[in-house]
Amino acid sequence: MKKEEVDASNKFQQYIKMDSWQQLLLNLTVFSLIPAFCEEVFFRGTMQPLWYKCLPKPWLAVFITAFLFSLLHFQFQGFLPRFLAGVVFGGIFYLSGSLWLSISSHILYNSSVVLLNYANQHSQVNIISLGKILLNPLLLIVAALGMAILFFQMYQGRYKKYYYNK
Repeated sequence: MKKEEVDASNKFQQYIKMDSWQQLLLNLTVFSLIPAFCEEVFFRGTMQPLWYKCLPKPWLAVFITAFLFSLLHFQFQGFLPRFLAGVVFGGIFYLSGSLWLSISSHILYNSSVVLLNYANQHSQVNIISLGKILLNPLLLIVAALGMAILFFQMYQGRYKKYYYNK
């Protein structure tokens, strides 16, 4: 299975090769906008509300949907990070009640991958160095606190629409 995932990764690197800004725009559309929109409509807009109706706790619906989201990507080496991203997107949808907010977050996430690949291909940024900066523990703590504050504000009902009615 690991060989298949390496092969898939190599194919993706061939597809995402960008020699011009036009190819960058095409890749942003193909690898960012379209998948994020379709995945969010299916997983958060359709599947997650169905789980709300079947389960006693809405967060259980978020976790099950995130699990299926990661599982159906069929790339098991990246299962945990994709599962956590699914929890974040599902949490955003549940707490805000806005599918557009989860779609926008997913587009931002996918676009960052495409843009980092573009920058790396054009030697504008070293991905290894950038990874060391982004994985700085202080930066991670600040980002986690920021996300916690955002989620708390959404949970307090500033942006929440009530989808979960039992």
